[in-house]
Amino acid sequence: MSFTRMMYSFAQRDDFSVLDEPFYGPYLRLTGFDHPMRGKILDDRTKGADEVEKSLINSALGGKIHAYHKHMCQHMIEEIPRGFMSDCVNVFLIRHPARVVASFAKGYPDLTADDIGFDAQAGLFNHVQTLGQTPIVIDSGAPLPSTTSPTS
Repeated sequence: MSFTRMMYSFAQRDDFSVLDEPFYGPYLRLTGFDHPMRGKILDDRTKGADEVEKSLINSALGGKIHAYHKHMCQHMIEEIPRGFMSDCVNVFLIRHPARVVASFAKGYPDLTADDIGFDAQAGLFNHVQTLGQTPIVIDSGAPLPSTTSPTS
């Protein structure tokens, strides 16, 4: 399952609000990164990093009791606040590194390790552990557990 498909599945639930890459705009402003869709993203995401964090803390919008935030690890640079993470159930959806690289290579002609975000992901995972949480990890390539009962 992809990150985006998982987000869309939560968006189908009546009890969830969904936020897709809320720190993307602040990340682009802070780094000056020249992403191919930079102008559109900056036009659509006008909030600064602190404003985004406040909206995440209060993101169960429209009477919905749950929120799903899809974050990209590479957007979570040092200047992006992490206080909201202490109030979340933090889930890391991972996939095989070769698939990650292949996916990113399509949109990044000069791909770097920082673009992919593996180091950032490890740092975020460690940060969640320092909050006293045991993060949930879902491997997108792992087979689903069997739902059938064993027979004797």
